[in-house]
Amino acid sequence: MDLFAVGGLEGITYFYIDGEKKSLKEAEPYLLESKNLAAKQLKINNIEAIFPSNLTIEEVIGKVYSLTNELLKSKGKALDVGYGLNTKPMNYFTSKGFEVSAIDIINLPDLHEQEHYNSPNSKNGINKLIKLLGGVEYLTRINGVKRYWGYFTDWNFNLKQDLIYFWGSWSSRSQNLTIGHTSKNYFYQEELNITRVDERLAALEYLIKTRNLKKAKQTLNPEGKLMIINPVFTKLGAGYLSQKDETIDYIELLKILSETGYKEVHAYGEFSKDSEFFQKNEISNPKILIAE
Repeated sequence: MDLFAVGGLEGITYFYIDGEKKSLKEAEPYLLESKNLAAKQLKINNIEAIFPSNLTIEEVIGKVYSLTNELLKSKGKALDVGYGLNTKPMNYFTSKGFEVSAIDIINLPDLHEQEHYNSPNSKNGINKLIKLLGGVEYLTRINGVKRYWGYFTDWNFNLKQDLIYFWGSWSSRSQNLTIGHTSKNYFYQEELNITRVDERLAALEYLIKTRNLKKAKQTLNPEGKLMIINPVFTKLGAGYLSQKDETIDYIELLKILSETGYKEVHAYGEFSKDSEFFQKNEISNPKILIAE
């Protein structure tokens, strides 16, 4: 079943399901079906954990590590995808014994020597980005972390990882360049004469997300883990306008995980209290998700 949530920073506007446009209300039974089908393919472990809203970034990192430390037994290689200006997680994991690499598209080739990165939101930045043909380039090593420039789907190094994590960079309404290829989406908009709210663009973004999770699966060691940290929890990324949008993104994530060969999921958060799609002993808006 093809199911695409169509929308942008303004939230989900409508759905496109097997070639038909559906309102949120009309889409609800399809979303439930999609969630139940994914649950048949994935073993989902719901782990209740309370996350205070006033945690600092350092406390968030410590909380994540303490909760997931048992699963992350192998202190081997780790890859931080779409880190932007947030270098604290990579430095923390390095201090815990991981050999960390990091990849981001914001590191434009002619900005290699700059300690900070120009925002890609400027018109000039976008125009430069949409002309890129792909590929990943090694930049430099800072504080023990190898930093690479490029899209994660173009990762072409034979460096198997024990942990790959998206720290607030996965569900960013495709505003994260490294994950969502926003710059390429602008190019497609120009070529196809479409707007941000369009089912063709939603289908393209779904395809790119699928390619990201396939790339992660290919890059992980057999016992490796994929970790996705919710942007609401990290206070990074575009976030969500409503809990329902957050839940729908989670259903989409479960669907893609089940379609790309993952077998087990550990979801950390509060049990669902009022959701059309999740039972009371399930988590509808996980703050941490680990897949293997």
